[in-house]
Amino acid sequence: MKYVVALFCLFSLWSCHKNKNQFWLSGTITDDLTGNTMSGAGVKVEVKKLMSGVYNDVLETAAQSNSDGSGHYEMKWTRENIAVCKITASQTNYFDAIVEVSPDLLSPGEFYNKNIQMTPRADIDLHIGSNDPSANVSVTFYSTDGYCNCDDFGTITMAGNTDTTLTCMASGGKWIKYLIQANGSGGTVNHWDSLYCAPFVHTPFSYIY
Repeated sequence: MKYVVALFCLFSLWSCHKNKNQFWLSGTITDDLTGNTMSGAGVKVEVKKLMSGVYNDVLETAAQSNSDGSGHYEMKWTRENIAVCKITASQTNYFDAIVEVSPDLLSPGEFYNKNIQMTPRADIDLHIGSNDPSANVSVTFYSTDGYCNCDDFGTITMAGNTDTTLTCMASGGKWIKYLIQANGSGGTVNHWDSLYCAPFVHTPFSYIY
């Protein structure tokens, strides 16, 4: 009996020592539009290590995992001197969620909880043009959505009897404000409106003068 107890104590001490040499991260991944938990999301932690007394400027993958059926993820990796700790969560039809955790918040052998919200993606198919040879058409998108790149086009300008097709993306469930300005034989147009970007699908936007 004493032998069994001694083995148990030895194993407990070994486990405790092992855990003290590991960083632990855990949390729950949710859809920031619906609040629902997300299963099957890929999660990885990348770090910049101290090497030869100097912090390496290259991010290295320290651990990888996937969220379970309740959206929970958990990762462990060997304790190291690090300057940067970055978590990236990815899932099909969502924008990658990237968050940084200060290494000062990580205590060896203790879980640090970091919940992550992921943003669903919306795609917008633009078709802009004119059937009037004398027309000038411009469309401008305005957005404060950090994932939206529709406003990266600046003002889309068309002249004469022509058209163009473009594709951009935005956060699903958001509205994008736009301004249409046009003139030609049919008169002058100066129109403000907003476009709803439905998540997970392609939303058409078409204006032909």
